[in-house]
Amino acid sequence: MKFLKTLMVCLIFPLVFVACDQKTDEEEVGGGEAAADTHEKVYGEYFGMMEEALSSMGSIESKETADAFLAKINVMVPQLLEIMDRVKALPEPLDEEKTSAQSLHAEVMSRIKLKQNLDRQLAETRELTPEAKVAIAAVRASFGSGDFGVNMKVISRQMDAIYGLKSY
Repeated sequence: MKFLKTLMVCLIFPLVFVACDQKTDEEEVGGGEAAADTHEKVYGEYFGMMEEALSSMGSIESKETADAFLAKINVMVPQLLEIMDRVKALPEPLDEEKTSAQSLHAEVMSRIKLKQNLDRQLAETRELTPEAKVAIAAVRASFGSGDFGVNMKVISRQMDAIYGLKSY
């Protein structure tokens, strides 16, 4: 037993020193600065946020989950605006970057539509309380006309124009 402990220490101890010496991506770029933005990085973040927001709408089934959803999307508003500023700071995207963005966009929209269809089918089978129905209606209204919805529409149109994205 003592031999096994000694062996484990001998094997793991050097790895601890190596792991402690690893530099993060930010440190390797220079002085803790974040890696430079690329079109792929920025539109990837945008599509990720879009998918997260649109896909999670179907999981609302009570006032509590509705409130949590609204809190989540309200946090996304400044992030969306920051993403748009980052896109505008980049040079005009190359044709390859536009094609890549269009491909990712189609893939994300396909996943969103699939998730929404599954959520719709599930919603038909579950019984919601009147309170939950009111909360869901309020979320839909807020989603479309609130800060998030308005900013998402504006930014989506701008992203569509920059990358030549297909509207759904």
